[in-house]
Amino acid sequence: MDSRRHVFAWGGLQLALVALLLGVSGAVLAEDPPRAAYPDHQQPKDGDPMSRSSHGRRRAQSRWMVALTFALAAACGAAENFTADQLALYDKCETSPPAAQVRACSTAIDSKAFKGMQLAGLHVNRANAYDANGDKGSALKDYNRALELAPDNAGIYYNRGVLFVTQGNYDSALKDYNAALRINPTYVAALNNRGRLYAFIHNNSAALADYSEAIRLEPSAPLYQERGSVYVQQHEFQRALDDENAAIHLDPSIALAYFFRSMAYGGLGAGDKASADAKTAVHLDPSLEKFIKLNGQGAAPTPPK
Repeated sequence: MDSRRHVFAWGGLQLALVALLLGVSGAVLAEDPPRAAYPDHQQPKDGDPMSRSSHGRRRAQSRWMVALTFALAAACGAAENFTADQLALYDKCETSPPAAQVRACSTAIDSKAFKGMQLAGLHVNRANAYDANGDKGSALKDYNRALELAPDNAGIYYNRGVLFVTQGNYDSALKDYNAALRINPTYVAALNNRGRLYAFIHNNSAALADYSEAIRLEPSAPLYQERGSVYVQQHEFQRALDDENAAIHLDPSIALAYFFRSMAYGGLGAGDKASADAKTAVHLDPSLEKFIKLNGQGAAPTPPK
């Protein structure tokens, strides 16, 4: 990753790009796992909807999906255990916009009508609302409380891991992703986010292992794109090219796939193809132009919209 023997300078540029992928610079590291930024767009396929999207730039599914399991838990058997007013409290906590959600969830929590998984769900919803409102300290307290109530829920560990990433607490984020995957080894969103985190801390072998397992379980364009970016960092340009080709075949709209394919082409000595892909990347995402310039390639002017 330190080598500069090719045209590409993987110093500050590498950190900037990985930050872009992880969503560390303004996006959320783990909210919808994976599209271009910090993969945030995938939800686990095993029926656990308790996942916040971790691809910052493209939070595919709503972050509020994390509470769906709890909502269902509240609904099952709630008719005989809860009054209509109590169910309305829970629903308001789940569905209110962030600006009003903290108060709605606090009202439901303070009612003392809910216990166990239902109460954990209220704390998760309030944590999401606190986070959306910028109060990460309160969000962390609610995630902690939710885990006390539901210690075997992989989705809560995943959500808290996302929060830790946004705070720059990568060690704690890694521990939470590990915990989520111990509970659910096929949790693709957690594999994706942990892979990004490993890439960010320069543990490329672990990153590749996580991306490869995620692709085996649920192949997608963003996952191929991200694994290809790690191969570029390792100067394994043919493997990078294969992955970015697969990403573009599945989704031709991912700017970062063209960006990293241009670097793979450059590493393989195909300058014309590298230049063409750089232009396409900038056309799809003009913000990439500065990275292309930093990398020593001449970016074409952004085409008119």
